[in-house]
Amino acid sequence: MEQLGTIQNAVAGIQISSTAFGHLPNAQNLAETYKEHAEASRQNIADLVSALTNTAEGLHFTAQNYAEHDQAVSASFGGAQ
Repeated sequence: MEQLGTIQNAVAGIQISSTAFGHLPNAQNLAETYKEHAEASRQNIADLVSALTNTAEGLHFTAQNYAEHDQAVSASFGGAQ
């Protein structure tokens, strides 16, 4: 998860000037298309971080529930509490 956060910060920090695409007539359209693509990529990474965080939390709670259930079953059979 930390690596994704690092990637997210690195991608968010990438800024390219529209003049980097040149001064030909279609360069501004190319710059705008790049800007839209870059923003979509940033949003995709943010969504991925959120989805993986939620998945990790869900797995943690599932494992915790299994452990608590195992303890309850063991206790019901007179096992260690």
